[in-house]
Amino acid sequence: MSKRTVDIDNLSTIQQVLLAAVLLVTALFVGSILFLIFAIPNNWLTPTPRNMYERNIIVAQNTVAEVKRDFGTGATADGSTPYADAEAQLIIARLEAGQLTRALKDAKKLHDRYPDHLAITYGYARALFESELYDEAQVLVSKLIDRVPSHPSELLRGVQYLQAQLFIYQQRGDEAFALLMKAAAIQPAFAEYYQEAGECAYADKNWEKAAQAYASVLAFDPESKEAWSKLEEISRTDPEAFERGVRAAYQGTGVHVGEMLQ
Repeated sequence: MSKRTVDIDNLSTIQQVLLAAVLLVTALFVGSILFLIFAIPNNWLTPTPRNMYERNIIVAQNTVAEVKRDFGTGATADGSTPYADAEAQLIIARLEAGQLTRALKDAKKLHDRYPDHLAITYGYARALFESELYDEAQVLVSKLIDRVPSHPSELLRGVQYLQAQLFIYQQRGDEAFALLMKAAAIQPAFAEYYQEAGECAYADKNWEKAAQAYASVLAFDPESKEAWSKLEEISRTDPEAFERGVRAAYQGTGVHVGEMLQ
């Protein structure tokens, strides 16, 4: 049986059109497949923040299950508490995903079971704060402030920030400012502490302290448009307070502030 080949020259016009249509459809089909393979994973399916938060919950849940299987729910021989540590991370993951009701419910149960666990206590306090149960949150945060080690850590950062937010709610702006500036000095990598401190002082119209905080932001983020904008506004509102604040921010650093004061 001989093979048949297509002789395009001998095809009628209609046949040529049909052949071109088939080739075009085939090319479009192949192109679509290639697009699905390469374009969608790289662009369309990039996780949104919401999906990322939900993925963090799944990761935390898996960690809790693995730790419970390997170590149980109590303390290990060396005194560590891997299960409680994992549950604390799950509480934070739920809070960041907006699952406030579930986070508050779980945190309360865990805190009742592990009342001395610092990370769980912090998670419970944060859940209470986000639920606008400020007085209950303050009770826990006051205990944490005295117990959390003072060396830089994510837990210390969270506790200090939460206390500052409670001070703001309680209209204790000066105390919030002082705590945020102290926290920033301990953990200078977190320039947002200075930003928050500036907002506290700015809201109270304490121009000197606001200038000090916003000038400190620029030491870590020289391109901060908000810090520059606020400093410019303060310099017009109260030039003397502006100068005192900027000088206080850079006192002892060896940084010349003459250009900023001009």
